[in-house]
Amino acid sequence: MRWTFVSLAIVASAAALATVLWAQVPKEPKPAPVTMLFLADGLHCENCVANLTRALKAVRGVQKAEVSLKEKRAIVVLDEQQTPLASLISQTHRAVPYRLTLLVPLQDWQKVDQAKAVQTIKSLKGVAGAKQSEQGILVTFRPDATTRFRDLVEALSKAGFKVSSTIASQHGHDHNPQPSNNCCDECEKSHHHAEPQGGGHGCGGC
Repeated sequence: MRWTFVSLAIVASAAALATVLWAQVPKEPKPAPVTMLFLADGLHCENCVANLTRALKAVRGVQKAEVSLKEKRAIVVLDEQQTPLASLISQTHRAVPYRLTLLVPLQDWQKVDQAKAVQTIKSLKGVAGAKQSEQGILVTFRPDATTRFRDLVEALSKAGFKVSSTIASQHGHDHNPQPSNNCCDECEKSHHHAEPQGGGHGCGGC
């Protein structure tokens, strides 16, 4: 019986020591939220801006969403541990009729091998298409893709490219758009595209 108690004491001490050692193991830092720039097709009025902004902010992990009617663009800050980039786009497309295309700006874009950069993106799983533009690479994704923005950054980095980190400062945005009482055709489509949670009209100002 005495040896049984001794054995149990040794096991308990070993377990406690293992717990302490495990707690001291350095944990990987949580990935920071990513800031992404999208072209937004189909925006025609401030109600469109309000609808798209609301749809983006409804996606889990979105910390910030700003949409510009003038530039037909959106900036989104996303925690990809909650929702990956491609899922953000597909969820938004199911909620509203506006189409989002990711714009990936690269440093020294006019000097790098643009064709190689585009091909690097095209080779990634979940990517439906990629093409050159004046400011970077335009990327679309398959509806069932789970591709992350970090996947694109890592692939480009391995290929010798660097994604620009100055997205927000390069593009102006309309802050706090005020919906009007006039709906455009796209706003009317959003009424039937998806009913907002809790019922009500899909158009912010109608």
